[in-house]
Amino acid sequence: VAMPSAGLLAALREALSAERSSEELHERAECAGRWQHACLHDVCARLGRRDRAALPIAMVLLELGQAEVREQVAHAMAGPDDSPDDGDWPEFVVEAGALPLLAACLACRSEGKVAYRAAFAVRYLCSQSGSRPAISEGGLIPRLAPLAID
Repeated sequence: VAMPSAGLLAALREALSAERSSEELHERAECAGRWQHACLHDVCARLGRRDRAALPIAMVLLELGQAEVREQVAHAMAGPDDSPDDGDWPEFVVEAGALPLLAACLACRSEGKVAYRAAFAVRYLCSQSGSRPAISEGGLIPRLAPLAID
């Protein structure tokens, strides 16, 4: 499956942004909300298979999706706790722009399990040696401390 076009990602980003803003594109925003849930299973399944083509849409959903969508995307990026070494997958996730988005999710403690799933995704990325420098440079470890205290 090919990577989504830049135009498609821009339209998706605009529609999801409108969902959070005023009534300015309300009809499109409602459609985007339904779309999030309709495509979520496919995007998460592709992330579970480590399909790099799913990462651009996953990043948009992680940034602008509804809380339960962000929670499931973060969980799917990390995979199961007993997964073997994922090779270059953590680096692909980092290169796709996940770290600042996961950092923002860590601050969402009032939105269901978003912060919890983001913390597990960061833990997963920390367990893979290739992504540790980026996590350290991104300052994510100090953001995990408040979650451990709560």
